[in-house]
Amino acid sequence: MDFVKTALSMRMLPLTLSALMTLVILIEMFVAPRTVSLLVLPLLLFGGLTALGFRDITQTKRAILRNYPISGHARYIMEEIRPKIRQYFFEGEKDGRPFPRDKRSLVYQRAKVQLD
Repeated sequence: MDFVKTALSMRMLPLTLSALMTLVILIEMFVAPRTVSLLVLPLLLFGGLTALGFRDITQTKRAILRNYPISGHARYIMEEIRPKIRQYFFEGEKDGRPFPRDKRSLVYQRAKVQLD
């Protein structure tokens, strides 16, 4: 019962839906072999997302990916494109409040015991 509760929670919903879609596509391919050529691309997409989600759950480096499989990648994507969006549309890197982004990044690096 606890497994079902966890699988249907909002944080696991993308993984659950991609796994169900992969299963449905595989069943459809088995039942109607004529549709195999149409279902290869969706199978690769949802199967890849399912594999990514299971890899996220089993990895131990990033808690965000372990707790939010598949959707946790959006945080890292946004973190990657954030400087570009700020550069073109908003304020500079040194104008942030309460701490500028570059100083905050330095604090994060030091907390992870990485080189400055």
